[in-house]
Amino acid sequence: MGWGIVRLTPTRVLVVGGGATEGADARLELFDAATLHSEFLAQTLLEARDNPTASLLPDGRVLVVGGGFTHNMVHQTRRTAEVQDLQRGSSTLIALPHGLDFHTTTVLPDGRAVVVGGCETGPDPMHTLDQVLLLDPVAGTVKQIATLPQPLAGHTATLLSDGSILIAGGTGDVAMASVDYRFYPAVAERMQSN
Repeated sequence: MGWGIVRLTPTRVLVVGGGATEGADARLELFDAATLHSEFLAQTLLEARDNPTASLLPDGRVLVVGGGFTHNMVHQTRRTAEVQDLQRGSSTLIALPHGLDFHTTTVLPDGRAVVVGGCETGPDPMHTLDQVLLLDPVAGTVKQIATLPQPLAGHTATLLSDGSILIAGGTGDVAMASVDYRFYPAVAERMQSN
């Protein structure tokens, strides 16, 4: 349950983390659809997580964001992202301002990623987030660049040809109604720097 899956090549995918009977999993599994061969890699996540997002970066590394884990029988969300370099066998951890689950991660052409909404759980009750974050996997930095009109989780986010991101569906804290937004990362970033 709750794996992050990212396509590496037309026939190969990487399965990241997931749920296990004891909680979250830290394994990385490579699956080749052409040969139907699957293997667990020696390299693992730095932190076990279920339901993370997994995205291929332009340089071939894999960005893994958020996800959940269980501690003392309480489901909590990870406050980290990981950059997995499968070629070098290395990983880098990046701190996030909140734990994230049911968020989206959209990689921009320049290699940075926009992380939208999600839920945070822990010892306190779960709450839905209204944040839009810009994550730079090269610099290892994260900054909030916008706030959604309402908290949102379980949505989709699609990068469009004009550089905007279409955010559709999902739910907020109060209503179960679907909402749609069109977000322009470049405009939001310029507004934040002024």
